[in-house]
Parts: sequence; C-alpha cells; structure tokens
Amino acid sequence: MSLEKVQQTNPENSQEQQEKTIEQQANYEGNHSLLLFERIQNPDVFNKLVNDIYEDRTSVDFSSYDYIDPEYVKSFERDEYFVKQDIKIELQQALDTTSKATEIGFSKNGYLNSSKGGSGIGYVEIRSSDSKNQCNETTLNKNITEAHEKGHTIRDYNTDSGFTKNLRSAFDFEKVSFSEKEYNEIRGLKNGYENDSNDEIQKGFSEYLSFPWEIVERMSQVKNYFGMSGVEEFT
Repeated sequence: MSLEKVQQTNPENSQEQQEKTIEQQANYEGNHSLLLFERIQNPDVFNKLVNDIYEDRTSVDFSSYDYIDPEYVKSFERDEYFVKQDIKIELQQALDTTSKATEIGFSKNGYLNSSKGGSGIGYVEIRSSDSKNQCNETTLNKNITEAHEKGHTIRDYNTDSGFTKNLRSAFDFEKVSFSEKEYNEIRGLKNGYENDSNDEIQKGFSEYLSFPWEIVERMSQVKNYFGMSGVEEFT
C-alpha cells in the first residue's frame, strides 16, 4: 500500500475535520496510525523532521565513544545537502515499511504490551480471551499504542546529542509522580518494578520518559489526541 493510498483511505482526512477547532478535535476517534502518517507526510512537518534528525546526528560528540564506525562519522563531513538527502530517503523508506503491516501477538498478562517489533513495523499484543482486562483496554487503546510504536520505527534519536539536550531542557522530569494507588498498580504489572520502592519507581520512570524518542512519541500522541494532521500548534 502506498502512502498516497493510506492518506486517501483515512476517513477523518476531510475538510470538515481540518476546520474543527482544537477543542472540538479532542478525543480523536479516527485511526491514530493513519493520522501519524498523514502528519509526517505534510511537507513542512517532513522537512522539520529531516532538520531535527540532521541536527541530532551532527551534534553528537563521538570522541566519548569507545568505538564508532569511522565511515559513519565521515559521512557527516559531506555537504549538508547530501546528508539531508540521505535522511529524506531513510525516512521515506521507513514510512513505506511501517505503513504496510503491524506485528500482532497474544498476551495473557492482561495489560498493554508493545514494542518496535522484530521487523521494525511496530508490535502490539492482543489480550487473550482467558486473561483479565487489567487496564480496561479498548480497540482505541491498542490503536494509540500501535501509532506510538510505529512512530519509533520511523524516527530515532541519540541520547547524548546537542539536539537531545535542548529537547530535554523544555521538561522538568522531577515533576513525574504517582499516587499510592498508581505505584501499587505499577508493581502489579510485573514489569520489573515488583519489589521497588516508590522512589525507585519514580526515578525509573523519570529516566525512561527523558529518552528523546519517548519525548517525541508522547508529544506525537498528544497531537493525535487532538486530531492534528499537519502543522497545527499548541496554544
């Protein structure tokens, strides 16, 4: 399926939807993955993404690495135009691949589970019929998760680049907190926090949420929530 076809088959891609106010678009119920593809295909958004990835990759201090492929480093010494052309091709190929399929698995855990997937197209688990619906997940929950993972397959960032430092500076991760009920729910998910204290859980989640790829995809989720299909901005 071509990306052009994906865009055309999105039932929410209409003039009426585009003319709605942000408040009216909240709780978007269309397909979040198709909305993600549509937004990234917007020429202004796509070019901004290319520039961001270029800034990210060219602002890494490779001298701190134990080893890095010399040819990879040398590739950034070329003219900016050619480096960005390679990034454009890479992004387009990622969009083409991830828009065609999603890996599906079956879980007995009873809670949302997902990843980029072995094929790099996004992986989402469907709750088995004999497991409890621990998170009250819905078809929309799964679609939101799918779109998040597909975003990871399209774009990635370095943890130690100048771009990432600037991105992180816009957030205060010390504000991440949970209620006592939420702490206990996190322990009950059996995802590595079973025996951790509240402080350990908070520290773990703060570090996790500070990864650049998580910041970007969670902001993308917010845009999907409001039905943003292009260059709309939060005001």
